[in-house]
Parts: sequence; structure tokens; C-alpha cells
Amino acid sequence: MALNTSINTPYLVLTGVVLIAIVFVFTVMQPQLDSITTLRHDITDNTNTLKTKQDFIASLSAKVQQLQSQPQAEQQLAVVVPQGDMTQDIVRVVSQYASQVGLVIVGVTNNSVAQQAQLDASIARGDVTSTPSDVRTLSFQVQTSGTYGQLRDFLKALEKSPRIIDVVHLSIKSMKDQTGQITATLDMQSYSQAQ
Repeated sequence: MALNTSINTPYLVLTGVVLIAIVFVFTVMQPQLDSITTLRHDITDNTNTLKTKQDFIASLSAKVQQLQSQPQAEQQLAVVVPQGDMTQDIVRVVSQYASQVGLVIVGVTNNSVAQQAQLDASIARGDVTSTPSDVRTLSFQVQTSGTYGQLRDFLKALEKSPRIIDVVHLSIKSMKDQTGQITATLDMQSYSQAQ
């Protein structure tokens, strides 16, 4: 009986070490998995919010005509959808929200000209668009780095912006060298009244 115990001892020790390793890995990885799950729910919520905002943009022409007769309403409209190409203002607002939550903006690319040309081509073909003809689409891509929590807080801050800034596409990659750090590329759109 003692002989069987001594033969099984290495297997018992190995089994114990494997179980401890598994518990350790799950303990370390669980917060990251929870963060990813939370971020996925937030992205779903943001997609729904984007749909609501796009529906609002589709009805904007009628609202503009109604609101132009009221000076206070015109001022509010000028904040939500200002006149003229105010891309620098959008970049400033996005940078401000990012710095408030600690997210680092690595780069910003202005894609407004290409986006507007594509929209104009759709209108010329007679395609139905969700954006009224008197509203210009300002499109830009923002590259960021930070944590999942910072990105989530940044998206929440954008939702509260008085100016309409929609995140139409989001891609996330984890940084291999730094645990808990990610890079994210956000395709964003905002709108201005055509002059």
C-alpha cells in the first residue's frame, strides 16, 4: 500500500500544481473578461444611440425650418449642428473629452471631403440618404490608446456632447507589451449646416 502511494505522489502533486495554475489564470484574467463584456454592452448601447441620432438627422430639415423662427432655438441648433465646416472645433471637443478621462489621442485623420463626395454621388444617382441635402457630413478617424475603462468613459462623454458626434465604427486591439492597455480606432461623424 505504501508503494502505491509513493508512485501516485508525483501525479497528485502535478494535479495540484495544474489546479493552482488554472485558478491563478482565471483570477488574473477575470477582470479583463468582465471589462470586455462591459465594453461590448456599451458598444451595443452606442449603436442603438447612433440609430436614434441618425433618425434625428433625417428629420433635421423640417426641424431647421421650424426652429429658425425662434432666436433661442436657433442658438441651440447652432450648437448641435453649426453652420460652416467646423472640423477644428470637433477635434478640439474630442480631444477635450479624451483628456478628461485620460485617453491619449495618437492621431486624427479628416475624411470629410471623401465622405461628402460619396454622399453627393449617392444623391446625384437618386439614392435615398438619411442625411438631408442642407446638412454636410464631417467625417474623421481618431486613433487612441489607453485602457478599456478610459475608452468606455470617453464614449459616454461623447454621448453627452451637445454637438452631435457619432461613432460609426470602432476597432480595438490590445497592446501586447502592456497589460490592460489597448489601441482603438474610431470612425466618427459630425454634421454642419451647408452655407
